[in-house]
Amino acid sequence: MTTQTISPPLKRISLPRRWLAGWGSVLLLVTSTLTSIGAIVLLSLVLTALVLVTAGGIGLVLLVPLVWLCGVFGHVERHRIVALTGRRVEPPARRVQPWWRRLFLDVHSWRSTAYLALHGLWGTFMGWLTLLVLAQALLMLLVPLLGNRLPDSGISLFGWIPVDGVIAMATAWTIALVTLLLMPLVAHGLTSVDVMLARWLLGRDERKVVEHLTARVDTLSESRR
Repeated sequence: MTTQTISPPLKRISLPRRWLAGWGSVLLLVTSTLTSIGAIVLLSLVLTALVLVTAGGIGLVLLVPLVWLCGVFGHVERHRIVALTGRRVEPPARRVQPWWRRLFLDVHSWRSTAYLALHGLWGTFMGWLTLLVLAQALLMLLVPLLGNRLPDSGISLFGWIPVDGVIAMATAWTIALVTLLLMPLVAHGLTSVDVMLARWLLGRDERKVVEHLTARVDTLSESRR
């Protein structure tokens, strides 16, 4: 007689709850405008220290604390992504290693440094794009409240698309409303890139975990034989 294990069905999240949770993803993209600046500054300092190391070795005094700061930045980023998206990023495994290795060759710190480079590019682009679209949509929705206080020259979208006339104003207002309604769902998809980068560079290396478990299974099998 054979028994089969039936896995429980996946819990499906309703669209309204997904829409509400998506605002956390919007906030993640918007705050990336600040974290990406910090990533670029810190990465620039690390590159400068590396150049100074090759030039005369004096940059080593700066490189050690800077790489440690990159590791701290990586931990903060992982918590930020988990808190705002609700998706899991397993923390990196703790390793027992000598102090000199923790200072110079810590894997998490150097992987966090690589994350800074990617986050500086992705966070800057998507962060400012999200902030621009969100601000423009909110401003457009507030236009009817201004009434006769609109400027004589009219208004424009993103500073270069003129909106003149009642029909154009109504169309722009409708587009802004639809954009605001769809933004959480779109942001949820865009932040999948942030989650993927965090799991790849800031989280636990699943490949090494599998290798470690495989080695333990082989050891137990050999011991039983």
